[in-house]
Amino acid sequence: MNQADLSKLVSALRIAVKPKPRRFSCPEGPAGRLEKLRATVTALVKYERIELNHPRAEEAQGYAERLISDAIRNGDCHKHTMEMADYWLNEKQLVHKLFKVLAPRYQNYNSSFTRLVLGPKTYPGYYVGTAILELKGNPFPALQPETHNYHYWLHNVLLEEAKKEFRSARQDRNAGTTERGDRAKVMSSGITTDWSGLLKMKKSNFRLLLLIAFYGLFLILGAAIFSAIESPLEVADVKNMRDRKNHFLRTHSCITDHLLLGVVLESGAKVARREAHRRNKALHDWFRKQKSTEKADRH
Repeated sequence: MNQADLSKLVSALRIAVKPKPRRFSCPEGPAGRLEKLRATVTALVKYERIELNHPRAEEAQGYAERLISDAIRNGDCHKHTMEMADYWLNEKQLVHKLFKVLAPRYQNYNSSFTRLVLGPKTYPGYYVGTAILELKGNPFPALQPETHNYHYWLHNVLLEEAKKEFRSARQDRNAGTTERGDRAKVMSSGITTDWSGLLKMKKSNFRLLLLIAFYGLFLILGAAIFSAIESPLEVADVKNMRDRKNHFLRTHSCITDHLLLGVVLESGAKVARREAHRRNKALHDWFRKQKSTEKADRH
């Protein structure tokens, strides 16, 4: 029997099948795994679109493809095909749907009978990976919009032509710049350089460069001196505050670090509000005093 005859013995799947089965947790072992796959294939044939975890959906897709392919190839009079349909479909009324509805629908299909679409990711949280497994030709709306070719729309054609003109103009401009640079090099090779003019130009800019360098050095030295003077004081203050905080936490074990931070922030906010209120009151009193002084001057 040649290769062509061998291909007729087994239905060829139209999806990519991995060499190893997908792993998904099942406490019941291999028997429980088969029960889950049977329930998935039954739900797919019944509802024609289901949402579940991606590993289980990808594993069940191959069994559904093989079941539909055998139903189309052998029909409902084939004993082995009927036994497989009776095994994989838990609800026996779906056997009639498999042979009388799905098999005629996919009779002339040249591609796979099912479609697997990745589901949206949920964040935050542990992402397992969801997927939507559906039968093609189902009555539900499409999950993915159809891709259209908008290349020949009027505004896209105009934009494409404008891009071509811009690129050609840029190439011409670059070519002209290169030619002018070559001519300038040729002309400068026969002319002596006026070094005195360059020296004068350097002398005119020397003061500005020296002033900029001196100003930058002044800023750097000032920052270094300020850091050398203030850094020990800041380190001592930080160490003192940390020691006081640790002593307070050890003394009062009922207070946590997070709770203490919240109390400090809240008290600081209250002090800031009190200080702002005092400043606003002083400013309001000053305005009232100014208005009373203006009224007294008028009288």
